[in-house]
Amino acid sequence: MFDQRTQLRERLRPVVRTLRGVRFWWITAAVTLLATVAAGSMIGPVRDGRIELQAVVVAVLVVVAVGVALAGVVAAMSFRNQRDIATRLERRFPTLQQRLLTAIELSQSSTGQPLGYLQRRVIDEAHSHSKTHRWTEVVPPGQVMISRMAGLVALAAMVGTLAFLITDTPIGGSTALSVAASVENPGLILVEPGNTEVERGTSLIVTARFDSEAELRPPVELICIAEDGSERRYTMRQTLEDPIVSAFVPSIDASMRYQVVSPTLQSEIYQADVFDFPSLVRADAELEFPEYTSMPKKRIEDTLRVSMVEGTKLAWELNLNKPVAEVTLVSDTKEQIALVAQADNPLLYRAEFQMNESRRWRLELVDDAGRQNKFPPELIARVFANEPPAVKMLAGGDAEASPLEEFPIAVSVKDDFEVVRFGVSYGFPGEASQEIILGESVPKGQTRRGDHLIDFESLNAKADQLLTYFLWAEDKDRDGKVRRNQGDLHFIEIRPFEEIYRE
Repeated sequence: MFDQRTQLRERLRPVVRTLRGVRFWWITAAVTLLATVAAGSMIGPVRDGRIELQAVVVAVLVVVAVGVALAGVVAAMSFRNQRDIATRLERRFPTLQQRLLTAIELSQSSTGQPLGYLQRRVIDEAHSHSKTHRWTEVVPPGQVMISRMAGLVALAAMVGTLAFLITDTPIGGSTALSVAASVENPGLILVEPGNTEVERGTSLIVTARFDSEAELRPPVELICIAEDGSERRYTMRQTLEDPIVSAFVPSIDASMRYQVVSPTLQSEIYQADVFDFPSLVRADAELEFPEYTSMPKKRIEDTLRVSMVEGTKLAWELNLNKPVAEVTLVSDTKEQIALVAQADNPLLYRAEFQMNESRRWRLELVDDAGRQNKFPPELIARVFANEPPAVKMLAGGDAEASPLEEFPIAVSVKDDFEVVRFGVSYGFPGEASQEIILGESVPKGQTRRGDHLIDFESLNAKADQLLTYFLWAEDKDRDGKVRRNQGDLHFIEIRPFEEIYRE
């Protein structure tokens, strides 16, 4: 006993294969076309030797193979919903009048159960329709053919592009140059600049002047062979009607040989050597600060400007791009200081200075060929002074006081590094002055206050005497010696206990 539902599914399988086939070929065509376009864009770089031919061919074949495999997977995973397929068939064959959709729904909803008379009748009518109509034409035959042709044409285009790459690219870059060695009369053309030297990374224009009696038949090519054997080719073009052709080499990063060739003539083999101007790669600075600053050594990398306090020891470390014959620092006072490379590193030079004032130097380099650095850098060292401590009176000044009075004095001090100590000194004329310490060890940048009362009774002050006093603070100078900075001199006059004022 046969199952009508199974027969209906069997009639749908050719339809599914047709739909999947169309999708597979369209995806294959798209992937292959993209790979072909990419391969075509590589013709120039491969011809110039910037990209290896083998790498391009392998990459294109791998991309196409992976793309075709993915197309097969995507196609196999498509069109699994029988209801969607039935909908497509209903649109393509209106005479089904929804019978196929109804039959699909019945077969899916009554799985494992016997079919009734009406259900069998609907499925039979859908099955009979498949016998009288070609359901595989759910996709018009023309579209099926177009999809297959698109895929095959894309594959053919890819094969043609790869074949062109292989046949157009010379195998063995030194072949053209080796042939030139056997040319009997290479003087038929004049090539400029001939054997030359060029700065690394710069461009080169090669021109060739043909003898008026020589036959100039295009194409004329400039073949460049680098030290590693890689080859680059450039088409040389004629300007106006002059027997001169030229080519532009955009960037030369390594020494190379080059030759001008045409179907009828070949030049000699010329050498283009690459050189570098001497230059400063990096300058580092080491700062050893004076002891009074209590600051640790400091290293500043990759800098041309430094700032420091007077008395600092400065060491410049200069890293160059290559060994040179002369390294000279020319100061702003026109003093020339010749430097010698370090024993363990011929690219490293060191210069040490005791810095008591701001200075600047220009670095001049000369290599073994007499080339100078194109843009001599300038090293700048800015030195700021070790300022004396600041002394500010907060209370006091010139005044009058009685012999029994206590006179208040207040001061604030501050230093750019450290105040060693501060205080006040006072005394009467003809007597030894007294020095009162109000504080010690004030850290860098901090402000500290000091207060004191001058007790005139303990000084045995008498009327009409004159007391002089001044405030002071001490730090260390650039040589590490104690330095005192004192404020203005002030006076206090001792007045009698009783004074009579008359108008």
